[in-house]
Amino acid sequence: MGSIVVWDEMSFKLEILPILFIMVMILLGVLLVVRRRVYIAGPNLFLGRVLLSEYEKISLKDIEHWQLNGHVLSFVRADRERKYYLTKNIVQQIKDYMDTDGK
Repeated sequence: MGSIVVWDEMSFKLEILPILFIMVMILLGVLLVVRRRVYIAGPNLFLGRVLLSEYEKISLKDIEHWQLNGHVLSFVRADRERKYYLTKNIVQQIKDYMDTDGK
């Protein structure tokens, strides 16, 4: 893709900055659509999937070995390690849950 942009720049005297801007905006748009969505309600996590309106419900009480390292929640489920990058608000809610339930 980069070679096409360079060829266009050399052949047709196109400005490269508007093309780069458009490519960055498209990339950001794709990242916003594809990212995972995570919501928390008490000890339950609701994990959204790509382009689906359904959420997978996971209870922190049922998972034996889950860890919260900074903004990363990791646990093993169905013989597969899962890691989720969480927002500051959700991390705080999980920490509050850990403090109240004594985990």
